[in-house]
Amino acid sequence: MKKAIWFVLLLILISGCNYNPSDEDIVDSHGEITNIEKFMKFVENVNQGREDKIRVVRYTTEGDPILHDLEYDGESSLQQLILPETNSVMELLVQQLANQ
Repeated sequence: MKKAIWFVLLLILISGCNYNPSDEDIVDSHGEITNIEKFMKFVENVNQGREDKIRVVRYTTEGDPILHDLEYDGESSLQQLILPETNSVMELLVQQLANQ
């Protein structure tokens, strides 16, 4: 009985560690970025002062997802919008907004 309980707990733990990005997510997998057009639309909306939000999924070298939800309310400054972590998607966002 104890083995069955441990097996079920292990199965729950393993299944809870997976994340499948949606079609709306911007995915940065070791520098290879997918859905860049959604990202560029977000940059355009920020530049025009329109509310928008995106989810950036960045994968570590071990394959673990790191989720970044960016939401622009139409009033925040660039410093408030950018997360302290750096990765290629965040750096691209900073460059795009700085060049406008």
